[in-house]
Amino acid sequence: EQTHSEQVEQQSRLQSKLEQSLRASILAHEIRQPLSHVIIGCKLLCFRTAQKSDLPTKVRTEIRQIQQSADEIDQLVGTIKRLLREDKKSFETVDVTSLVENRLKRWKHKEENTKIDIEFKSSMNHQCVHGDKNQLLIAIDNLLKNASDAANKNWRRKRRIQVSVTRKRGNVLVQVADSGKGLP
Repeated sequence: EQTHSEQVEQQSRLQSKLEQSLRASILAHEIRQPLSHVIIGCKLLCFRTAQKSDLPTKVRTEIRQIQQSADEIDQLVGTIKRLLREDKKSFETVDVTSLVENRLKRWKHKEENTKIDIEFKSSMNHQCVHGDKNQLLIAIDNLLKNASDAANKNWRRKRRIQVSVTRKRGNVLVQVADSGKGLP
């Protein structure tokens, strides 16, 4: 049996979680409202410009990149909302190898990455973990962006990024190495 003070404390914790969840929902709504206009506008522009051959390819590419960035922000808002709610239901079995491969394919086509040689290695076909797919995507994107920034700053050497997914002592290890200068 719970004492009165334990019941009050539990009720206080539940009230606090409810308030935090409500704030997360309000914040997500406020961000997603204008963001949905950006996403819809980009999709409409892509549709309209696909039929016009006089529009430069670079403009079409930039519109698609804006749409992709807006979609990423929308996913990030959802992830933040779940984290604030402490929603453990978002954990699932995630194939890290496929996640990295798909992110690399998409990432290679960004204009600032076209002059970087990318090498991908995996010790096995499927390295799976139990986790939040969106959080893993954020981590992979950050690793790739940091490596790209470092490689692009180095004009004297060949720009290169090496990515590997391996298993070590029962853990899945994602490693990203670049041809940048490194830490000073």
